[in-house]
Amino acid sequence: MKYSLLSFLLLLSWKGLAQIQVGVKDSVYSNLLNEQRDLLIYLPQEVRDNKDTTMRYPVLYVLDGNTHFLSVSGMVDQLSDKGGNTVLPKMIVVCVLNTNRTRDLTPYKVAAGGFLSEAMANETGGGENFTQFLKEELFHHISSRYPVSGYRALVGHSLGGIFALHVLAKYPELFDDYLAIDPSTWYDQRKFANGVLDSLASGNYEGKSLFVAMANTNNEPDTTRLKLIKTAFSEHQKSILDFTLRARKLSTSGLTFIDRYYPNDDHNSVPMIATYDGLRELFKSYRFSFEGLYTPDFSPLRSIPDYYERLSKKVKHPMKPTPEFLELCDLYYTVTPDPKRKQETRTLYQQMYPDRAKAYISKNSQ
Repeated sequence: MKYSLLSFLLLLSWKGLAQIQVGVKDSVYSNLLNEQRDLLIYLPQEVRDNKDTTMRYPVLYVLDGNTHFLSVSGMVDQLSDKGGNTVLPKMIVVCVLNTNRTRDLTPYKVAAGGFLSEAMANETGGGENFTQFLKEELFHHISSRYPVSGYRALVGHSLGGIFALHVLAKYPELFDDYLAIDPSTWYDQRKFANGVLDSLASGNYEGKSLFVAMANTNNEPDTTRLKLIKTAFSEHQKSILDFTLRARKLSTSGLTFIDRYYPNDDHNSVPMIATYDGLRELFKSYRFSFEGLYTPDFSPLRSIPDYYERLSKKVKHPMKPTPEFLELCDLYYTVTPDPKRKQETRTLYQQMYPDRAKAYISKNSQ
């Protein structure tokens, strides 16, 4: 069974090799920021091919798009759109390129000190304007051009991480899920991070999720020994550790909080693996398990629609199995015979895609 399925999946993968372009360049002029903002947009295959006009897709907004477009778009493409993968739902990825990073990603103005030089400190404090750019201009631009659902998630690294925390604390309704990767929680001598924790403790964050990643920036795998490190640079990791330990204790706001430590990664290497882990955590309960096709309580006619109903609620748009998905389920029940479930799968196929199901069943009548 495994070899037959592997061959089938390899064929699916080979079909995708000819398609190199995975997205488009875009831009929007911001009246709030008084500048043109460039974007890199990843689109699912059927959107790139103009094959589907009814589907709407969840959107992943990624800060520092100059750096992270290739890794994040490739990850989403592989885990949602290649080889029968259902680790993630198919998504649109919007990568926002930088113009003045320090200005846009810092929540308010601060004086020089710590990790901020005089020149950098003079640039701080534009986070509120950048938030309004997202809310008032970018979201509208994206929804007017691309088939987006109501779901949005935000990924930010370093200063982008505290920007994500800023938005979560003050405007939680703007996104459903937040990934803060090795965030600069040292900002303003931790006063900013303390303010975020106060907001998370007192506000209503029901249905929101926050994933925080911490890198090993001090070459000390054991976090209990961080207090022994006296270098100024250790404040970065210490501040994140303090934030996560306190955030774990929050229980009244409804926020789903997840944190993870990466002892084998530094500040620069952690974004890719943390984004991967964060997305998997956020959609962990929404992954379809093909191994589950054989569990005693699995009924294709009932279980497959139930799964897509749950997924629809998460991504805020009606979702349904594709013909390819149903054919893959049918293949499983052919390789390891289960006539009853195979018939249920085909019945569901006929109900959803009668013409295509008729041709498929005629061709695969064994």
